Amino acid sequence: MLKTLLAVLMTTATIANAAPSQRVPKPPSAQTLYGHWRIVGVTVPRDGVQALATDDPNYVGQRLTFTLTRLSWDRPNPSYGGTPCVAPVIRPARLGRAPDERLGDLRGKIVRSFSVGCAAGAWGPVRPPAPEIMTLRDGTIALWWFDGALLTLRRAD
Repeated sequence: MLKTLLAVLMTTATIANAAPSQRVPKPPSAQTLYGHWRIVGVTVPRDGVQALATDDPNYVGQRLTFTLTRLSWDRPNPSYGGTPCVAPVIRPARLGRAPDERLGDLRGKIVRSFSVGCAAGAWGPVRPPAPEIMTLRDGTIALWWFDGALLTLRRAD
C-alpha cells in the first residue's frame, strides 16, 4: 500500500513539474500592445471605392503609440484619423470576428484579437470590425482601419 501511495505521489510530482515547453503559453494581454508601432503594410479590399491604396505611402512609415493613458499617431493627420484616444479601453475580442480575404495568410497567424474603445476622443473607424487589433505570431499587429483597410504594424521601440 505504501509503495502504491509513493508511486502515485511521484507520478503527480513528475506531471506537475513538466518542462515549460510542454505547457500551453498564455495568450497575450492588452499590455503587449503598449509601446511604439510603425505601419509596414496596408491591404485594401478588391472591390468598392477606395481612398487608400495597397501599401499606401500616406500610411506606411507612420508611427502609433499605445500607452495606458493614450493611443495616438505620433504625427496626427486628419486623413488617417488624427484624433487621439484618451484613456483607451482595450478588451479581448473573439478571434476571426471579421472573415475577410484581406486577412489572407494572416488568419492562421492571429494569436489574439482586441477591441479598442476610448473614454474620450474618436480614434479610428467606429463600424465593425474596427477598431480591432490582432496580435500575430511573428510579433506584428494588424489593425482594421478606415475604408476596410487592414494596417500591419511592427514594433518600433
